[in-house]
Amino acid sequence: MRIFKEETHFDFLSWRKISLSGSALLILLGVAAYVALGGLN
Repeated sequence: MRIFKEETHFDFLSWRKISLSGSALLILLGVAAYVALGGLN
């Protein structure tokens, strides 16, 4: 059970790192879209 717990903990850390990267990309895309819409207006 200990090995399984360590593996799930590692997977959680990896998923969290990936989700943080995805959130940063979404924020950058949102800012780019906002600037683009502002430029069009």
